[in-house]
Amino acid sequence: MSKYNLLELKFQNSLIFFFKEIGKLENYFTKKIKIKNPTFVFGSPRSGTSLITEVLSKTQYYSSPYQKDLPFCTVPIFWSKFSNVYYGKKNELRVHNPKLILDKNSSDSYEEYIWKTYYDNYSNFFNNLLDENSVLEINPEYLKSFIKKIIFLRKKNFYLSKNNMNILRVRYLNKVFQDAKFIYCVRNPLFTVRSQYKIHKLFDEIKDRKKVIEYLKMLGHYEFSESFETLKVEGYEKVNSLRKSGKYLDCYLSQWINVNKIVLTDYLKDKKIRNKIFLLNFDDLNNKDLKIKTLKNLSNFLEIPIEQILEQFNFIFKRNKTKISNKNEIDEIKNLNLAFEIYNNIVSKNYENKN
Repeated sequence: MSKYNLLELKFQNSLIFFFKEIGKLENYFTKKIKIKNPTFVFGSPRSGTSLITEVLSKTQYYSSPYQKDLPFCTVPIFWSKFSNVYYGKKNELRVHNPKLILDKNSSDSYEEYIWKTYYDNYSNFFNNLLDENSVLEINPEYLKSFIKKIIFLRKKNFYLSKNNMNILRVRYLNKVFQDAKFIYCVRNPLFTVRSQYKIHKLFDEIKDRKKVIEYLKMLGHYEFSESFETLKVEGYEKVNSLRKSGKYLDCYLSQWINVNKIVLTDYLKDKKIRNKIFLLNFDDLNNKDLKIKTLKNLSNFLEIPIEQILEQFNFIFKRNKTKISNKNEIDEIKNLNLAFEIYNNIVSKNYENKN
């Protein structure tokens, strides 16, 4: 299995008009597809979003973008006729998580590439906070078309995606999909930022580094190393300053503070939005009793059997020998107290999942 389909993506981009026309023809197959209760997983990088998406995508309920939909994901129905041959039966490891085994049917996070490809004004809004009024400027039909194709291919009732950029688009998506559900993953900020910085250093040492960074940027992964993009919310100037000075540890923490503060002060304080968000504290999955309670609450929120979630959760942990490491080391990181204040407020009893 090829880890990086860089040449193929470049080919697709060079003939994007042609691929868009094929994409329009694919819409013929999805005329009768209805989008109901789409579920969007989001959170800061390294907060458990990939894990929970992979767990849910393996149940019988969720249609999710797969590894094998790359590289020609603008025409997923057409490409599905060739993808199995293209990928074969090999498994691979994620470059930024050597413990996570992937195969061609693993869920993948490339929804952002669809945004990049179809929205001409993408560069003007992709890292900005969107609200209900943004629907007037950003036509949701392209996203809906893609979602219908994924449902058509997977043949499961509900769409599921993981895209951390959606932390800026909850209000937009809630306006477009009025029956949408959101899973917000949050994790101890010290563990999160340390993990982000570890990945940052991994990218600095990786083979074919320039190609990997180019590939990440092309797909719309703006989270680590040179592909990192500052999210333009309150406090972004400080993030830019820290990045320019090479202080990435503090940079990642400041970005964490900025975006999770939005969740705390906006989404979770608006009852109409709050009731559609399941708050998943990743740290609770490290405790046997809290893990069962959390996954049970998740099953109630999604209205799917707990047995399937538990089965897939345990299988993925066993397969990948996953261990949630919460090693508590003291670091000289500025603003850590502010980060913990936000984190503690988010996971406090005021915002418990009421299911």
